[in-house]
Amino acid sequence: MSSKHSLYKPGLQDGPTEFELNPLISEIVLWNDAEILDRRPEFVKLNISTRVALICGELFFNGVAKVEFEPTAIWLPTDDIEHNCRGSNIVPRSRYALAAPVSPEESRKFEKAMKAQFRRRLKFIVGKSVLFFQVYNSGFTRINGIDDIGMLRWGLTDAGLRVQWRAN
Repeated sequence: MSSKHSLYKPGLQDGPTEFELNPLISEIVLWNDAEILDRRPEFVKLNISTRVALICGELFFNGVAKVEFEPTAIWLPTDDIEHNCRGSNIVPRSRYALAAPVSPEESRKFEKAMKAQFRRRLKFIVGKSVLFFQVYNSGFTRINGIDDIGMLRWGLTDAGLRVQWRAN
């Protein structure tokens, strides 16, 4: 794996490295993670924080995410994506901690699966996730909770039901 996003770093042995995900980035990351695990269940042995961090790094290199440090690293959508979804800070950010280094071999294997996933599905997942946030920000949906993998559950508002009814 290239050093540009390797999690095999000596500093990780000194203690956990914490980071947070903006809600939109969290949706994109968790959706991709779920699909990677569906195709390659052996990666479940990697800690969720490790998988999330690797996916965030790849989102950065694909122009989907940026990172700010205040003092904890916060992964955010790029300005264009944030503008397109009309605002993504609709729930508190999710927090993760990397507590142990990842072997270069495991990192390489996951990166290969992640890149294949991104070639197949990244544009679709980002587009659908942005659409979910647009519809929420337009008042047509509400958040009904969080599912078992941490993704938002969406439900229609009364305004959304009226739009759905007219479309039929």
